Amino acid sequence: MNESPEFSVPVECQRDPEAFELLSVWISNNQPTIQFRGNVWEDPAVWGIMLADILRMVARQYCQSYGQIPDAVVSRMLAGLRAEIQSWTKEKNGEIDL
Repeated sequence: MNESPEFSVPVECQRDPEAFELLSVWISNNQPTIQFRGNVWEDPAVWGIMLADILRMVARQYCQSYGQIPDAVVSRMLAGLRAEIQSWTKEKNGEIDL
């Protein structure tokens, strides 16, 4: 784990006066707490693209860290995503910044 509980602002974002944080996910008591800006895009499909980008980046890092095959990692991640979407049994912690 990173020494600090928070990430620093990426250098390219420090250079962009219009940059902003879109999404934050914290783990507390082994549960995620999510904050995000919900009014950034009118078309919800853009959120799907964003989630796919996040999945791809996490899969790439996972493969580098654990020496796994990318297709197998993505398949496993998608299986977990499908299972969670189908069960949505408990409320998640989070905030929406409108």
